[in-house]
Amino acid sequence: MKLILKKIKYVGDKNGKLPYEHVYIGEFETGKKIQIEDYSCQISKDYINRKIECLLYPYLGKNPYERAKSYYEYEIKGEFLGEYSFFEDWSESTRDLNDLHGVKTEEGVFCIDSNYMKDFSIKKGDLVIFFTDRISLFAWRLIE
Repeated sequence: MKLILKKIKYVGDKNGKLPYEHVYIGEFETGKKIQIEDYSCQISKDYINRKIECLLYPYLGKNPYERAKSYYEYEIKGEFLGEYSFFEDWSESTRDLNDLHGVKTEEGVFCIDSNYMKDFSIKKGDLVIFFTDRISLFAWRLIE
């Protein structure tokens, strides 16, 4: 997924004891904004207003079809791709990139853990709409 990094916020106490220490605000080419959590603080402030490509992983709760009941909500609407391989070199990934599914949206492809999908009867090609209150950064690289 390609986006412009607009802002980095530090989240946590001064000792960094909260699991997510950076929150990034990005903007896709479509104009849609997204909030991304990153507990490993991969991106520095030097990359603000730069274009990056990233793999994003939404947290889907027990019922991702329900609207999130939190201060932040993001709608993922697109075609379910089924099992999906991310062939490119994402050597900086913080997670295992095997055993993933994909949802193709206007903004790009979201990574979905196969463990989330086992409880749903969704077929490849189906239109899906998920709601999430957390999106994590899997991997990223600078484009421009």
